[in-house]
Amino acid sequence: IFEKEQRPMVYAAFFGFPLVLVAFLLARAKITNQYEYLRNRKQDALIQRMSRSCANYRLIADYNQRPKFVEWFERTIKEYNGAAAQASTVSKNNDYFAPWLSLVIACAYTFIGGNQIVDPDNKLTLGMFLTNLSIFTGIGSAYGGFYKT
Repeated sequence: IFEKEQRPMVYAAFFGFPLVLVAFLLARAKITNQYEYLRNRKQDALIQRMSRSCANYRLIADYNQRPKFVEWFERTIKEYNGAAAQASTVSKNNDYFAPWLSLVIACAYTFIGGNQIVDPDNKLTLGMFLTNLSIFTGIGSAYGGFYKT
């Protein structure tokens, strides 16, 4: 195993994967921060509305303003839920990029490595092919875990 020639394909995936992942995260940083900021502002508004309503409950109840405040609070909850759903969608898309990229690399290597296995002049064995494929998927899982933390 140690006498075999080294193949640059493994190194290309090992160093290319984080470069593509960093480029993706840098490209998505602005939109991710924008939706997180919007969600946080809507959450602050929701908490402020609840706090004010609780602090002034006697005044609201005495002047029969409960329906108005309930409607107001429901609108604030809907705004927060919409912002939270959008932020979660952006975050989930970011989370799935590393597994998707890992799958694309594994598919490309399956095609390239599979052709090398059947080529009689090439010395890629089935065992080395499967090992390299396992390494590619492991690299994708490892780098994908960085983003989630």
